[in-house]
Amino acid sequence: MHCCELMDLLLEDPKMPLHYFSKSRAYAFTLNYSPAVQRIKYCPWCAKELPHSLRDDYYEILKKEYALEREFGLQEDPRIPEDFKSDAWWKKRGL
Repeated sequence: MHCCELMDLLLEDPKMPLHYFSKSRAYAFTLNYSPAVQRIKYCPWCAKELPHSLRDDYYEILKKEYALEREFGLQEDPRIPEDFKSDAWWKKRGL
């Protein structure tokens, strides 16, 4: 599913501070087991370039198409369409 078998394996390891955020198509390491993250652009194991993060696009589309501003607590906003709660929003748009 991801760039290499080792990336697939380590993303499934709960002890590994590596995460894939499907909603924004972003890869990141958590920092010191805190909410802070460091996004990565290349696989640390095979060095392939990872897909471009869609985090900014996510908020831009919500603002433009649904008049939802990027603000704290937006994730829990009941006005967010169901497909924006998963990777469905970017897959539908062919991003």
